[in-house]
Amino acid sequence: MPRIAAVTAEGTPVDEAAVIARVLAGQVDDFEILVRRHQAALYGFAWRQLADEDRVAEAVQRTFVQAYRSLGKFDGRAAFRTWLLGIAVRECRAVERRARRDAAVSLEQVPEGSLPSDSVPLERQVEPALVRKWIARLPSRQRTVLNLRLFAGLPFREIAAAQGISENAAKVNYFYAVKKLRQWLTERGS
Repeated sequence: MPRIAAVTAEGTPVDEAAVIARVLAGQVDDFEILVRRHQAALYGFAWRQLADEDRVAEAVQRTFVQAYRSLGKFDGRAAFRTWLLGIAVRECRAVERRARRDAAVSLEQVPEGSLPSDSVPLERQVEPALVRKWIARLPSRQRTVLNLRLFAGLPFREIAAAQGISENAAKVNYFYAVKKLRQWLTERGS
């Protein structure tokens, strides 16, 4: 297993491989070191994927639960962070699927006052919010690849490993995501 430095709450460097070995040997409380090390990155990734506080919290929690249960399967070929982000991708998709299933309500059942209003002109929206909105409109795979590349800083090789796709497929999905965002930006400027 590769030796990756993590940091404890006190700021002391810790070897992630050693922490994983201790957890697997029964020192389960040491898993908290890995949680603290990667929680912010997972939260940021899940937020860019789901943009809903409850869904993000659910996805991050499920990611760590799944990582704990599957820790014995971590073989060290990829970085622990990459392996963890791969689990997060699957958990975000599962949360999205449940949300779509739960949201399947006919419009007749929705009170009219609770429908979103289109009265706010696009140009009055805050730019970062608009970009988040556009990213949320991307197809799931493109959105995931874009978020892993831009916000998690992963190279295409690691994105491919996390997604279970080829490196070329990761590049193609990123290309189309950026192309679509540029198109929407151009349309907005027209």
